[in-house]
Amino acid sequence: MRCSLYCLIIAGAVLVAGSLSAGESDYVPGKVVLEKKEDGYYVTVLYQGAFPLKVLSAIEDGMRVRIICEVVIRRQSEFALSRDEEIYSAEYARTVQYNLMDGRYLIVNQNTGAVRRAARRSQLLGMLRAPDTLPVVGTYVFVRGGQYYAEARIAIRFGKLYPPFSFLSIMTYESPWVRSGVFVQ
Repeated sequence: MRCSLYCLIIAGAVLVAGSLSAGESDYVPGKVVLEKKEDGYYVTVLYQGAFPLKVLSAIEDGMRVRIICEVVIRRQSEFALSRDEEIYSAEYARTVQYNLMDGRYLIVNQNTGAVRRAARRSQLLGMLRAPDTLPVVGTYVFVRGGQYYAEARIAIRFGKLYPPFSFLSIMTYESPWVRSGVFVQ
């Protein structure tokens, strides 16, 4: 009886430790910065954590994967019980696929149409972890004064076909929302 109780406690501790370390390595926005530059407003997203291995293996199996950075800008309410006003939202999408013929990864920015290629897995992961500076389209967003903040998250979506029964599985990965500091206009 005593041995089974100790084994149960040890197994529970191992499970808790494993879940905490897995949470620390997730691919998430590490820092979000909302700033004004001379030609407009920008949201900079810095990434941290490990890119999901099952998504990387799906890319190398020939799947086309969409990586979407969702950005929302809100104006803080001046009243304690009021909700913050959402003034801007956008999706910045990239598709990633592996070309078996030339052995390269192909990264296409869906917003601009820019194409990048990587020869090695380490180059691809470096490109996916590089900071993104995303333009806020239109300056009408910040017409009223006040305090603003941005939130960002990563969403990864792809489908995978499992033979011999041709079972199609739609897989998604969504990170938690990460909030920037306050920007005063």
